[in-house]
Amino acid sequence: MLLVWGNSVSAAPVLTLHKQQNTVNLAPYLELLEDPQSTFSIDEIMAMPAEQFKTNTATVPSLGRTRSTWWVKFQLKTDHTQDWFLLLDYPLGGDMQVFQQTAPHPIQLSPVVNRTTPVYQVKPALHEPLTVYIRVTNHQGLLALPLKLVTTEPLLTNTYLQTLIFGMLFAGIMVLGFYNLLLFISLRELSYLSLTVFTFSMSGVFLQESHLFPALFWVYRTDSYFSTTPFLLTVGSAFHYWRYINAGYSRTLEILCHWIPILFLGVIPLAGLVFFAEQLLLTITLILAPIVLFLITQAALNGHHSTRNNYWAALIFATGIIPYLLVKTGWLMYDRLYVYGAQIAVLIALLLLSFAHAQQTHRMREAKERSEVTNKTKDEFLSTMSHELRTPMNAVVGINALLQMTPLNPEQQDYVRKLDASSTHLLR
Repeated sequence: MLLVWGNSVSAAPVLTLHKQQNTVNLAPYLELLEDPQSTFSIDEIMAMPAEQFKTNTATVPSLGRTRSTWWVKFQLKTDHTQDWFLLLDYPLGGDMQVFQQTAPHPIQLSPVVNRTTPVYQVKPALHEPLTVYIRVTNHQGLLALPLKLVTTEPLLTNTYLQTLIFGMLFAGIMVLGFYNLLLFISLRELSYLSLTVFTFSMSGVFLQESHLFPALFWVYRTDSYFSTTPFLLTVGSAFHYWRYINAGYSRTLEILCHWIPILFLGVIPLAGLVFFAEQLLLTITLILAPIVLFLITQAALNGHHSTRNNYWAALIFATGIIPYLLVKTGWLMYDRLYVYGAQIAVLIALLLLSFAHAQQTHRMREAKERSEVTNKTKDEFLSTMSHELRTPMNAVVGINALLQMTPLNPEQQDYVRKLDASSTHLLR
């Protein structure tokens, strides 16, 4: 059935908002239009025939990694007076504009809530259909459109919970980052520097998902030349750190831990030149993850002490981060639970790694102190023995020299020569 309103013809149903509703998933009511050159204006979009738009059939519209701008429209009406907010429940690193069709010209709406995802207030008139147009692009990032209409209460609750959860997890990770940084400054061990870089770069990756600090908008932009840098630093520092744990035990793992950081850190200046660079690097990481986990498991089962101490940290990290990477590549539908799961896994893994690393450092320092004590004792023993031997031996050498100056028969001279050679050798 075709529904007509003004210049707009729609094949999707009109959404009717009722008083008992407080959250509505807009997926069944959406129509989509691709703008490959990003040239269409809102007036041109409104004048387009209905056939140009395609009705959405997905649970959540997922448009992949595309340079195109996408236009979305839906119609709604309400039978009661209530504030409704349009919410894109997705970490958009691009641009979003929302228009409300009114006569004689459409009105562009402004975001009304300063939060992790865009929120716009929609004001439909009672019993009158309203058409809303959305212009959205995510530049080099994946573009998904989990659009919802929510009332004030669930919006505030959702905002509060997201900010609280992201804030607490982010704060925990940052505290561990500064803790390892202080240990590096104190102990001057490069392994702590690798762990510090990993922690802070992982925080940068999660900031791109949470948009926790609006002032850092340049971090969230997917069209930034260095948008992939936090991810590349995370992978490079993770492999570099595990090289200290492996300590040359697994030859294959040693090679990977040597070359992967060089590869990932080396492409940082070049990644911004390639549109699908992030997708390619994510795919490489997903391929490497099970291989590395297998090698780590093998080393732990074979009894490698350092690997066994850090095995559970690696396993928890992999369990949380692999689903998150699948979301980032578009192979899993976006869900904030995957992001929360990854953050929790990283936080727990960092706690275990920091604890195990501190214990290992403590053991190494104890071993070093024992070695220093042993060396000192040995030096003292050698010094004492040298003194105790040299004093009488000097007397032997001296008396032997005096004996050689006395008349001796050939047999006695032979004995004296042997005594002199032996005592001189012992003295040396």
